[in-house]
Amino acid sequence: MNLKELGNKEFIDLLKSDLDNQMLWAHFVERFRDWPIGITIDKRFKKRRHYNFSDVEDVVQQVFLNLTKNDYRTMRNFRNEHDGSIIRLLQIMSLQAENRWINGEWKIRTTDLKEEILSEDDEDATPTHQEIRESVENCLDHILVEHKHRDRNKLIYLMHHFDGVPKKQISKKLNTDLSYQSICRIISGTQKLISKNCRPDGLAGGLIS
Repeated sequence: MNLKELGNKEFIDLLKSDLDNQMLWAHFVERFRDWPIGITIDKRFKKRRHYNFSDVEDVVQQVFLNLTKNDYRTMRNFRNEHDGSIIRLLQIMSLQAENRWINGEWKIRTTDLKEEILSEDDEDATPTHQEIRESVENCLDHILVEHKHRDRNKLIYLMHHFDGVPKKQISKKLNTDLSYQSICRIISGTQKLISKNCRPDGLAGGLIS
């Protein structure tokens, strides 16, 4: 079985059926490390003056650890309704892990730095679903700039990952004759471009040089 060909829902269903399978977890990390976990965390960190790439990596690793705690309780209770469900869960978990990291780090900073962090507006510091979408759109605008079907591919990717539209319904909604296999290839290919060009150490302030 080629795990890369599975949609998010299919893959998560498979993982939930065998949560002790290390091969499946390795693919989980490969699939979701950069997006949504890394980009979600990186976007918020870059709104803070004291930014360190190693801090982002620490929080990313914590998200994965949290998924395995208490005999995989989070994954066992997770309602995997469509391909976008796991994306939303990981976005929420990323923000929660980052909040805990910031609170812990805050306690060991100087008084001036404490006041600076506390004075920041929490709503502004926490990226909304729309802000994360805009960050990904910005990345796609750059990496697909010379692509013949850039607008179409961008729309298909966003529909699937942000609007929760199942792959099998995308062609109908767009009134196109693209096959299911073509839709899958577009989404998979776009995801690979994002992972390659928009990793946390290169995005949300720009692309990897």
